[in-house]
Amino acid sequence: MASDTGKELFNSQIDQICEQMGIARHEAFPRWICQNVLRMADESQIDEAVSVDGKNDYGVDVFYAQDSSDATERYVCWAQAKFSENLDHIVDRDEMEGFAGTIHHLKNCPDMANRTFKQKSIELARTEAKYPRIKKRMIFAVAGRFSEQVKDLLKDADWMEAKFGPQYSSEISLEIFDLDRILSYITTPPTPQVKIEFSGSAMERSDAVTGKKSIVGYVSAELLVRLARENSETLFLENPRQTLGADAPTYKAILNTLSSPDARKRFWKLNNGITAICGRFERIEHTYIIENFKIVNGRQTTYSLERSIYPIDDVFLMMTIHEAVDDEERNQISQATNTQNPIKPVDLVSNYPEMTGLALQCKERFPEFYFERQSRGFTTAKRSLQVRVTRRRVLEKNSIARAYYAYMIDPSQATMPEKELFSTTSTPNHYEMVFKDRKIEELIIPHIFAQMLSELHKKWCGDLKKNPTAEISRKKEIIGKSVIKYFILCFIHESMIGLEDSQRESIKRNMVEKFRNLRERDSFPQEFLDITESAYEFFMLIFNVEKKQTWPQDLLKKTSSEKYEVQDDDVPTPVDMMYALREKGRRLLPDLLRTRRSTAGMTGDPVQKNLLRLC
Repeated sequence: MASDTGKELFNSQIDQICEQMGIARHEAFPRWICQNVLRMADESQIDEAVSVDGKNDYGVDVFYAQDSSDATERYVCWAQAKFSENLDHIVDRDEMEGFAGTIHHLKNCPDMANRTFKQKSIELARTEAKYPRIKKRMIFAVAGRFSEQVKDLLKDADWMEAKFGPQYSSEISLEIFDLDRILSYITTPPTPQVKIEFSGSAMERSDAVTGKKSIVGYVSAELLVRLARENSETLFLENPRQTLGADAPTYKAILNTLSSPDARKRFWKLNNGITAICGRFERIEHTYIIENFKIVNGRQTTYSLERSIYPIDDVFLMMTIHEAVDDEERNQISQATNTQNPIKPVDLVSNYPEMTGLALQCKERFPEFYFERQSRGFTTAKRSLQVRVTRRRVLEKNSIARAYYAYMIDPSQATMPEKELFSTTSTPNHYEMVFKDRKIEELIIPHIFAQMLSELHKKWCGDLKKNPTAEISRKKEIIGKSVIKYFILCFIHESMIGLEDSQRESIKRNMVEKFRNLRERDSFPQEFLDITESAYEFFMLIFNVEKKQTWPQDLLKKTSSEKYEVQDDDVPTPVDMMYALREKGRRLLPDLLRTRRSTAGMTGDPVQKNLLRLC
């Protein structure tokens, strides 16, 4: 049962979103799903994801396509979020049937669908064409519960096969969130996905009662130790107890086994192994992708392996992982066999000297800003600090690293996977390129420009509601794509470096001063919006000048025909633009910048003109 404390925390988070965004509580719930379930931190991405919600949305309140160079991290997700003020909505069969039909509507877009829904339908088709086996996630979240009739329906294998089966070209996972599961994200935040490769074959078995699957196999001790160390704060939260320490008999017995070369090789026979639970898992080639991985039995084994003074490179042990979403079943498994997020790559650097140094610089020299050295640190900070700083001035490590990379280094690589961006051993060392010997103001400037772009996106979303036109809709869709935003940041930097030193320093100083004085709901200064709007228009001009490289070949061929008659719709879609920049961006960038400089030399730089208004 949902606790009163959990409900209070959930309501507080919903109210905080309402206050920050100036929206109603039922509008805040889809944004909560984006932030907490889909782990989205970029406000412009969230704006885009929830923009589908509205009249004729056919039950889709959130739509998000996660692209990545890592195939295991790609997915398309759409969600329905049912909110009730008393947190007591009961989902009936008709509502569940309606949501199950959203895949059909997205693939066969109804004429009456709203404009954004139609765009998302096109985006789904293009994404599937590019990645035929991409994962599809359907999330039904309710601030309440599901009726018994719905629960029975979800256990009906024939119904599940008919609604979510292979006829849709790749597996669809249906994820159900009732109030208890929603509150678990607050009281025991889930673990982001981990990847586990078993030694040899692993055995899978399905539970005849729940339909959930389990895996049993052997894993290396080195893998287990790495998982335990990376996720030390979260991995054992659903274990009945933490480690008993080095004084426990089991610790001494395990170390005794590890001390013998022969015994180490037979450790898999001599140890009881590890039991874990998870939300779900799937196999991709030889690797299992596991969501919300929690070890519920085996803490003393992991503790002993972590502290072993003997080699463990040839040590293996058995691991059993059970899919278990229901709280009662998770507790049963934990009790019978006698949580917080694991440390992601961006979290691993939290205590590095560069991070502590930047946090100190920010606190001493720019107290109106907040350098978020520890992930989610701002959300747990004192209310007085949150009010003073506001979300606009939070320098979150991941977003600021990408903004800086796009602005100063290379926009085509700013979308790189997190594990590359925050690796301290890769070549080149992207982490050091962004953070080493960096002054905090060097990060603040690209952050402000990125916030300007997000505010421009928000403005166009508002304009679209007041005056829905195809032009505004297209602009809003384009600037909502992260990689396009990164290229626009690069264009702004090109305009900045073309100014005299004194002009550039004056612009930075005045820009920071205006930005640091903005309150939570203050509108952005018009001169800020003018800078980013001119940068957007200039980028679009150059993108189209280079259309032989940037436009899809079929569209280029069509518009180049001698018999071609001009059509307003014969332009690249936002998705076309995104894929062109993601796939060919590094090769395109020199030509785009060369054409940009040439055009600016002949007609003037429109971005510079607006920047100079800040002198």
